[in-house]
Amino acid sequence: RFKERGFIGIVVCALVEKALPVLAIFSFFSIFSVETAIFLAASFTVHMSEIITHQIYDYESDMRTGTRTFAVVSIEKAFKTSKIIYFLSAALMFLLCVIFLKIPYTYFLMIMTSAVYVILHILISKGKLIREEKIYPLYLSCMHFLVFNVFPVFLSLILFLRDPSYIFVTLFALFTQYYTFKNIFNILRWRVISRGELTDT
Repeated sequence: RFKERGFIGIVVCALVEKALPVLAIFSFFSIFSVETAIFLAASFTVHMSEIITHQIYDYESDMRTGTRTFAVVSIEKAFKTSKIIYFLSAALMFLLCVIFLKIPYTYFLMIMTSAVYVILHILISKGKLIREEKIYPLYLSCMHFLVFNVFPVFLSLILFLRDPSYIFVTLFALFTQYYTFKNIFNILRWRVISRGELTDT
């Protein structure tokens, strides 16, 4: 099992589950550029960060079952590696945001999303909002939400406004954000940001 193949297993899983499918889509539409390479790299590192975060959370249960994951072999090394991967993911997603600035009004989305997360940080620090996620950094969650949730819906809306025949693309983009809308509703209702903020978006 790849889960017990150490760091190499994490790399292979990220390639198979995220990077290669994204590459297949770009290849199908013959889209090859620096931008697509950055998007591919971001998808890869973000998924790596998700995998290693989950392994850290599963450390105790994997210890009991004898599952030798990367985190079980060395939890200290897992924490150090996660910080490096988080930084790489943030850097690549920042580059994507810079690329998206070519599209009108995206700067407004960036400002609004950043402002929301600043408010969330303040509310969390004051104890008015509980964030169950203790490992995955909030700043990375912000960029993840912006790149993989906000921008896709925004771009689909632009397509629809330019050509109404893209209505199904827009509806599909909105449908894929079902769990995002659900999480936002639950946050407003319970004042708790669940760990699903990452995995469900």
